Amino acid sequence: MKVEQPPKRRLVVLNGHRVLQVLAGDDWGIEKVDKARGVRPGLYQLFEAAEADQSKPTAGIVVHVDDLQVYLQTDAGLVKHDLGAFDRPPPLGGRLTVSYNRQGRASFDMQPVKSSAR
Repeated sequence: MKVEQPPKRRLVVLNGHRVLQVLAGDDWGIEKVDKARGVRPGLYQLFEAAEADQSKPTAGIVVHVDDLQVYLQTDAGLVKHDLGAFDRPPPLGGRLTVSYNRQGRASFDMQPVKSSAR
C-alpha cells in the first residue's frame, strides 16, 4: 500500500500579504491570500520544516498556522508543532517560546518584541 505524501506548501510574504502556495505538478498555485499580520517578508518553505523537539523549548516567530500545524521561524530554521497539542493556537507574527509538559501538551509564553535602537 502506497502512503500518500501531503502536498508541498510554501508561504510567500511581501507587500503586507501572506500568500500560501501549493505545488501542483511543476507549478506553484495560490491556495490562500491573507494579511501579513506581523509576519516578516520572506519565503518560508513550510514543507521543509523540522519536527519540534518536545524535550526542549522552542523560541521563534509564528509564521503560519493551519488545520494541523503551527510553524515557527527559529534561529535554526522552520520548526513545526502539532496544532492539536495546544489548548489555543498561538497568534500569527507572535514572538514566543513553546514548551511541552510530560503529557505532551504544548503551551507558549509570549516574548517581548525587541525594539531597534537608532
